[in-house]
Amino acid sequence: MRRSRRQGPSSEDHHDAVDDAVKSTADDAALAKLSCVDMGYYDDPHLRPMSVGAGGLLRGRGGDGWDRGGGGGGGGGGGFDGDGEIDDDHGPRRRNPRFIDRRLRRNETNTHRRRGGDDPSGTEPMIRRGTHARAMAVERAIDAFLSLDAPSPTINSSSPSCWWEQQQQQRVVEEGRRSRGQYLRRRRQIVILGSGRDTTYLRYRFGRKKIKREGDDDGHGCDDDDVRWFEVDYPSMIERKARIWLPRCVPDGHHHVCVETRHKRDEHGEEGSDGDSSYSIVISPRGASSSSSLSSDYHLVGHDLRSSPEYLFQKLAHPENGYNESSPTLFILECVLMYLPETSARDLLSRIAASPTSSTSTPSFVAVAIYDPIPGHDRFGQLMIENLKRAGIADDGDGHVGDDDHENDNKNRGLLSLEGTRTLTDQLSRLVRTCGFDVAVGCDMIDAYDHGVVHAEDRERAMRCEALDELEEFTLMMRHYCLLMSVATSSIRGASIRLDENDSGGCECASTACDGDGEIDVGIRLCSMGVDSPMGFREGRCIVMTKRSIQ
Repeated sequence: MRRSRRQGPSSEDHHDAVDDAVKSTADDAALAKLSCVDMGYYDDPHLRPMSVGAGGLLRGRGGDGWDRGGGGGGGGGGGFDGDGEIDDDHGPRRRNPRFIDRRLRRNETNTHRRRGGDDPSGTEPMIRRGTHARAMAVERAIDAFLSLDAPSPTINSSSPSCWWEQQQQQRVVEEGRRSRGQYLRRRRQIVILGSGRDTTYLRYRFGRKKIKREGDDDGHGCDDDDVRWFEVDYPSMIERKARIWLPRCVPDGHHHVCVETRHKRDEHGEEGSDGDSSYSIVISPRGASSSSSLSSDYHLVGHDLRSSPEYLFQKLAHPENGYNESSPTLFILECVLMYLPETSARDLLSRIAASPTSSTSTPSFVAVAIYDPIPGHDRFGQLMIENLKRAGIADDGDGHVGDDDHENDNKNRGLLSLEGTRTLTDQLSRLVRTCGFDVAVGCDMIDAYDHGVVHAEDRERAMRCEALDELEEFTLMMRHYCLLMSVATSSIRGASIRLDENDSGGCECASTACDGDGEIDVGIRLCSMGVDSPMGFREGRCIVMTKRSIQ
């Protein structure tokens, strides 16, 4: 039946508008990162081809691209047009006219400080500095995960009293070395949720230095075959990336093969959404053996993260994709949770925390690295939330924002994760208390930037690129974003995690998890603090929470 013109937009139309707004944030992230690369903050030759056609919500309004970083992409290139948009073969893209309160940007009297002549996007130095910090923090999480090594064998420190004891100790050492070698050969997995135009796989596969693992005395790096990469986003985004964006990024001398797998039914036996597919990607040197026989280490999976997490894991575990819950895995959520309803975010994180299983003598683990806003309760944070509502993203699924008439089971259905986790403690509590992670640690981004997570050489490079006059504004902005690392393992013993609680109920010391033999659990090491922290977390700058600390 035809709708009357007097009627408002249908629920389906409203959902489409919300989806389009969220998808556009991937373009904003790509363009913000491209601005950093063009100014020399860091190197990513894949951003330019990956971002051809990117428009986003902010480009026509002179927006900053910082708090609308969306699906996390790394973005790429082509020339900017007059609006800061990148042209493609289809001409200018239509942009949502509603967005971003100008109060979140600098006062107009300060616009003369922009380096618009050097950067055609018009992005402000403060936003570039923050975007660079975000990119380096996520990169640090990946490097930390890939550098982890199995613990050294524990042997008796006292001098052996006889030849037999000497032989026994030597055998322990040799067996430990073999075990460490087996651990090094275990394929690890990295899953980027809300990937958008992300180029992380390309950066690590081509052109980046090898990651040296802890205790790797032979100097071997992290071989490409050690890691299987997955990216998850809206089915339509994934299809465009597999068929249009990625082929532009293939390095010279290589060719691109894409194999599609259709996922027609979810776990309830119902038909999947239109275009629900995954793609196995092979990028191989020209002249290599038949590409169809090459194993793919890169998989793009179409899935709406508001949908069933169980269905997502079914797609990941499809034989063509090969996700293995017994392999050490890192999930990355870069400005993704903020756009999900709180219930969807909890369900997704809970399923991830329950995923690790052990199929060998070496326990498995799953880690989650999260970069997300923490709006708090001040005016700056309130503007963040108002901007999402103005963009049509803060929605209860029925076209209403903040409807109080739902029953208890549904009253928070439209509450965004951003509204439900306003502080760093809220974020950690959700991970450990609500979703079942064994340990979680986090800090706000100004502490991550100034105190260990972002490497000093990266900060120095940023300072050489351009001056930053708005230090107070930069600090305020960075206080409203956080970096989190959480871990769930298949064999954790919570009682062995040592914590010293501070006066506020948080924890400010390095946490160490041991198994029954006194060996440090490999995954939990990601949440440690101090000079040996793989993540660079520093005591006194972070809060750490464990299951034991909340009992």
